Amino acid sequence: MSKKITPMMSQYLELKGKYPDCLLFFRLGDFYELFGDDAVAGSRILNLTLTKRHETPMCGIPYHALDNYLGRLTKAGRKVALCEQLSDPALPGIVKRDVVRVITPGTTLDERILSDKSHNFIVSIVRNGEVFGLAAVDLSTGLFLAAQPTGEQALNAELQRLEPAECIVDQAAKQLPESLRQFDRLPVFPHQFWEEPEAFLSRFFAVKDMRGFGISDEEQALGAAALLLSYLKETQKCELKHIRPPKLIAHRDEMLLDDVAIRNLELVASLRECAREGSLLAVMDKTETSMGARLLKHWLLNPSTKRALIERRLDAVEEVKKNYELKNGLGELLATVLDIERLLARVSLGTGNARDLLGIAHSLSALELLQNGLGGAQSELLRELSSRAAALTSLKELAQLISTALVPDPPISIREGGL
Repeated sequence: MSKKITPMMSQYLELKGKYPDCLLFFRLGDFYELFGDDAVAGSRILNLTLTKRHETPMCGIPYHALDNYLGRLTKAGRKVALCEQLSDPALPGIVKRDVVRVITPGTTLDERILSDKSHNFIVSIVRNGEVFGLAAVDLSTGLFLAAQPTGEQALNAELQRLEPAECIVDQAAKQLPESLRQFDRLPVFPHQFWEEPEAFLSRFFAVKDMRGFGISDEEQALGAAALLLSYLKETQKCELKHIRPPKLIAHRDEMLLDDVAIRNLELVASLRECAREGSLLAVMDKTETSMGARLLKHWLLNPSTKRALIERRLDAVEEVKKNYELKNGLGELLATVLDIERLLARVSLGTGNARDLLGIAHSLSALELLQNGLGGAQSELLRELSSRAAALTSLKELAQLISTALVPDPPISIREGGL
């Protein structure tokens, strides 16, 4: 005699069928439940007690403890489909439920997982013969990069610089690039994409075509960028307004370092421990902001070959070094600036809270002080920074609006009220 399936389990199985490669966190009241094979895998990774309902394995976690468990699952290379209750449980009939977001190793926004000094890139790779298309997005900052390397060695070097947390490949691809073998624990997921890449990207960024972004002629780069953006739209289920247009990685004015040079020179990781400590980056990084730390790492991995740019930077460094008051003032001011890129990303993706908004307001208020601090600067680069800060001082009104609208110490969860 066949086992009768309840309406709730029928709903679960329907949703699970749409997300077969994910652990489905199914909201039941104050808990997220996992069933079947998901429960077995989840209990093993999260060290949860495995029970049974009608002979079906199950385990669960309290809804308020979700963030504590998501990080452990993404670190283990798993994808989590978050299914929420969308109707009032007090109403008659079965509660309406649907997946509201898919959390993956390359799309996590958990501060306990992310390094504030490094990007968390999710990449996509497509291939046509020896020409590769490579795209990378840091969902936590909105940075979008694209490249079209020729040959496995060039692709390998780009991947070494990006240090991806997750890789997406075309579902129709017959084999993976050899370059992915260097990343033992890199989760690789297939994704199906049928649309014309440039039309898809142009529609997303509300432009006629992609020529203005410099990648219109790079067919494979366009393909990788569209594949990745499609995957992010499918998993995040929101508009992704904070993602910037793709920037082409061309290395026209940069020294091209391969993976061997990066590793042997210990630019960002030591040879012995494969850790940041003991690397050139660890010695040089005296930055006060997370954004500055990520930019410095990018500069080390992609050193400029333009003499004029190098001299502009050196002139600015010399001026700051000689001007004790400027050096200390800038340091103290920048130390108060929070990670605006990641704060804005969380708000844009709907995962932020009132404290994130206050952090944005607090950081924006430093713009006027920064302009004043650089007012007497002589070097070209510092004068340019002063002008840019002046152009953004109108944001002071936005900072004041946020500060007056919210209480000084709001609760972490917006559901608690009292904002």
